[in-house]
Amino acid sequence: MKAFTLVEMLVAITIIGLLTTVSVVQFQSGRQDDALRLAAMRVADALRASQSAALSGSIEQYANAQGYGVFAFQAASGKSCMNGSVTINEGIVLFADTDSNKSYTINTDTVIRCQSLIVDDAPIVVEKIEELKASDDSISSVAVATAFFQRPTASVLIDGTKDMKKLTITLKNTRNNHTKQIVLDRISGRIDFDY
Repeated sequence: MKAFTLVEMLVAITIIGLLTTVSVVQFQSGRQDDALRLAAMRVADALRASQSAALSGSIEQYANAQGYGVFAFQAASGKSCMNGSVTINEGIVLFADTDSNKSYTINTDTVIRCQSLIVDDAPIVVEKIEELKASDDSISSVAVATAFFQRPTASVLIDGTKDMKKLTITLKNTRNNHTKQIVLDRISGRIDFDY
């Protein structure tokens, strides 16, 4: 009659323990990547929603708005918005431009949605916001930026002008240092992000 020795059983238990540990670590890493992807989708969704509203005028209660936009801000900017009773110190604001300045004005423009980028307690931050200048293709980093879609054609302005060619918002999960970029091309109106 054959049986397992104590050493064989210890080896088998060790292998099972290692495989379980690797599986749990991979699962946690996958959750962090999913949270980052969801945050990037939120930014892209807000950009698309403002673009769609400018084309269709679908948000009737803001009929006097000159257009719709997304204001993105880093924590370092000192800007914030309110989501109910919660202050958001880093994130995005989807707004209706009711003061006709083609940019977000705190306490003047109508906030449609104020959104943090934190998903399932994953520490997602706006790592950087970059604007590509149309005249010389130079890149400048900024702490805040506005992507604006004018009614009724949804023509795009970045920070209220046509001087910029592209707006890139980079999100970062500070737990695993992975990043995702959302890119708005002002000329074509195309909104992309790396999945």
